[in-house]
Amino acid sequence: MNKETLSRAKELEADIKCIEVLLEEHKKNHWLSVTSPKPYNEGQSGRFQEELAQWLEERKEAYKKELEEL
Repeated sequence: MNKETLSRAKELEADIKCIEVLLEEHKKNHWLSVTSPKPYNEGQSGRFQEELAQWLEERKEAYKKELEEL
């Protein structure tokens, strides 16, 4: 494994862990935090939270697959 591949593997592992922690919190009925540099924030709907959690799950699986391929 070369230096670039090792660096990418470490990045993927960190991203997977981060997503797993966020999804664990979501499963405990805790809201996921999404921030924006703009001062506009009227809150997020339950639908938005569910779609965000689904997207995170999909990304986690894609990252795991990419990691396996390294």
